[in-house]
Amino acid sequence: MFSDYKQSPIYFFSWTDNPAEMMKAADIYVLSSNYEGWGRVCIEALAADTPLIMTDVGCAGEIVRNNENGLVVPVNNQMALSKAMMKLIKDWNLRQNLVLNGRKTVKKLPDFEDNVKNYIQALRLCLETKGRQR
Repeated sequence: MFSDYKQSPIYFFSWTDNPAEMMKAADIYVLSSNYEGWGRVCIEALAADTPLIMTDVGCAGEIVRNNENGLVVPVNNQMALSKAMMKLIKDWNLRQNLVLNGRKTVKKLPDFEDNVKNYIQALRLCLETKGRQR
């Protein structure tokens, strides 16, 4: 599909109850937000083995690193976004490297049990600190 990028279509789909399936079927995931509180959907793209392009918002820099596990472009820079899309369309090796590194990134993230433990630990620390302030 990528060999003739000039004829590669872009599809827009309506609501789905199974976004993971759609994410896995995508050739590239692009998050072009001006602002994101975190941007969990970017981590979901990495987990779905979908090459990711995102603006420099949310988890960019902390989880998604430019040219390592995704491409990060400046906010409101349509030229940079277009160039990043063309770069991924044309460069199969880059797409594969981003997917491979994205998979490694996701494996390093805490799982559900670790998140629960971290949450409980943070609550205990808050309660201890509050008790010392009295």
